[in-house]
Amino acid sequence: MGKTFRLEGVDELNRVFKKLPKKLRQSAVLNATRAGARVIRDEAKRLAPKDTGALRKGIKVITPKKAARTSERLVTVGVKGDAAFRAHFTEFGTGGGVIGSGPRKGQVIPPQSAQPFLRPAVTNKGREAIRIIAESLGDQVGVQAAKLIASEGANKKR
Repeated sequence: MGKTFRLEGVDELNRVFKKLPKKLRQSAVLNATRAGARVIRDEAKRLAPKDTGALRKGIKVITPKKAARTSERLVTVGVKGDAAFRAHFTEFGTGGGVIGSGPRKGQVIPPQSAQPFLRPAVTNKGREAIRIIAESLGDQVGVQAAKLIASEGANKKR
């Protein structure tokens, strides 16, 4: 089931946005997207089970240098560090089972109930994140346009 969001003023923002050089556009989008991702990150941290605190501490906004096989940048919210390996068990739960080999062979592992934190974070704060991205993008276009004007002014003085 998809979600639909209505943003106003997008046409005007898009016209100004297209006038910016590619590097400044990318910077504006990346900064705005990170701002929206922080909303999701904060909600995921709030919803994550406390236990040792490693899971909450490991929830991060992640921005790889470049998405694979493309020039696009990617911003995600995920788990890094010590808790990364076990995060999906917490989010989705486990079916339990019996260890098949090694020193603990035959040991019964009880099922673990799901304790979702990332999916509900998106459900709870998705609209707010989109709103923040849109607002921040408008702000970022202004910031990047000011940088462009300043750099053009500096170039004229040379």
